[in-house]
Amino acid sequence: VQTQANNRATAAGYNLASYNFLVWVFPALPCGWNGMAYVGWSGAWINGTGSMSLLVTGHELGHNFGVMHAHSYDCGTVPIAPTGCTRSEYGDRFDVMGNSRAGHFNAYSKNIFGWTTGIAVHPGGTATYTLGALEVPGQSLYAVKVPTTMPGRTYWIEWRNRSGFDAVEPTTVVNGGLIRFAPSAVSGTDLLDTKPATTTFDDAELDVGASFTDPELLLTITVLSKTSTSLTVEVDYTKAAPPPPATLFHTLAPCRVFDTRNATGPYGGPAISAGVPRSFVIRGRCGVPATAKSVAGNLTITAPTTRGSLRVAPGGAGPTGTTTASFSAGQTRADNLTVALGTNGDVLVDGLASGSVQAIFDVVGWFE
Repeated sequence: VQTQANNRATAAGYNLASYNFLVWVFPALPCGWNGMAYVGWSGAWINGTGSMSLLVTGHELGHNFGVMHAHSYDCGTVPIAPTGCTRSEYGDRFDVMGNSRAGHFNAYSKNIFGWTTGIAVHPGGTATYTLGALEVPGQSLYAVKVPTTMPGRTYWIEWRNRSGFDAVEPTTVVNGGLIRFAPSAVSGTDLLDTKPATTTFDDAELDVGASFTDPELLLTITVLSKTSTSLTVEVDYTKAAPPPPATLFHTLAPCRVFDTRNATGPYGGPAISAGVPRSFVIRGRCGVPATAKSVAGNLTITAPTTRGSLRVAPGGAGPTGTTTASFSAGQTRADNLTVALGTNGDVLVDGLASGSVQAIFDVVGWFE
């Protein structure tokens, strides 16, 4: 289908190289799916003109732009628990990547795309934030990101007011903030249910006057008030919290374990190039001991020559897997990263489809 469509488009005078993303729509075939797409680069297929909807096409382009599915995270009778929780692949109905309603992408995804810069990173302790509506342009603050010491548990808080495409969302969503893990432990995002007593995630928002607490982290999120144009929340991540057990997580002073911008050496250049994976041994560097099973830190991507995506995986991982970071040509991106180490104490950096990019990783802790 792709080859035939490309040939016909070229014959009709279109230069396919002029387009960042290509979508192929074809008469319905018994493939078992409505849409399919690459993650982090061009290529989406829409099965039948009946599937040419905002929900299906927007969802597949979301994959092209670099994000995975929007899940729900159900812990039974409580919003969050250390065990016994289940993840539903398409359970977040407030996000087009949840595959239920054609609403806005969540704040984490919009930040990945570079569509918004209004993200506050909670530094610890207690602070108050006033969020504008995620759907409305020109807001000074769209979301709060709350990093924690627990892998797979970085919190994101946002507010919707049912503007534009979000008019399809339940009317109650305006009453409070949506709380997610992003990125999820399995990539994508996880929506938490702050009203676990009900049987639906359609009322998952944390309403005005209510509080959400993560007892493992001594983290509390409270919605203080709202107006027609904003929501005010308090984040209390007490600095007096006891340190995690020594067998779980150990902090380190930020230390650079590799930087491909350096000209030479096993932890420097050359840049990451398409089809050329690179391996970096982390154990034994920057205070990461031989007993470390995984590391946490900050990954920075800079100077990409083309639009693309990169994967950071345990050393020895197979040739395919989930994208870690996506980017546009010339863009610099930085985000938190937790990655397991391979049997040799190394990580693998690969997945670039074309061009080259520089990668920098600063480690801030390790897990036994």
